[in-house]
Amino acid sequence: MHEILFVSLFSLLGGQFNARQYLVVDETLKSYKDIICSYGYCPRGEHAFSYLWEPADDQSRWSSISSMSIEGSVTNFLVNTTERSVDGALFMDVLKNDIFPMMKAYPGDRSVLLLDNCRIHQKDEIAIACAQRIGGLVLVLYLPPYSPDFSPIENMFHITKQKMQTHYGTEHGFSIREIFLECLRSAITPEVACKLFEKCYIHVTDEEKAWATR
Repeated sequence: MHEILFVSLFSLLGGQFNARQYLVVDETLKSYKDIICSYGYCPRGEHAFSYLWEPADDQSRWSSISSMSIEGSVTNFLVNTTERSVDGALFMDVLKNDIFPMMKAYPGDRSVLLLDNCRIHQKDEIAIACAQRIGGLVLVLYLPPYSPDFSPIENMFHITKQKMQTHYGTEHGFSIREIFLECLRSAITPEVACKLFEKCYIHVTDEEKAWATR
């Protein structure tokens, strides 16, 4: 029932936009515990085990305010949560200084901001910022409450975590920030990004797929 309502909502509100116009923004948090593999292979009859270790840097918890389009990952702003929390003020700073420059005026490419209803997404301030953006107006569209399954970037974050575990889960002395940023940037290809959008009921035409993978 929830999916039916969401598809109907997108047909009414989001159906007027094409996939090239969307820029999806959200936040995610990773620590060294997200990288270390919690399972592994071992000879029959023996126990698989490993030792937990601290990363090379003391800052073991990082948040990222990230954005993605059908071309893949667009921007990633990392902040050390031991020094500063991700709040509404920081989100607005990142939106204006990092994300807006990557957008175009509506109805151009990346001209529709797609957000969830997280507390730090201050709707009034974001609406004013979008209307007053230097370079032209951009639109903002909010997902229904409690709808992470319909946000393409949530799937990108999941793939990022898998990549971190696969490629760095057995490494010692690593830097959380460097690994986190590298995996965010390379988590998905344009082909995968298009599939993630379609999985979230955002139709991607053949022409848009060709544009994204050009």
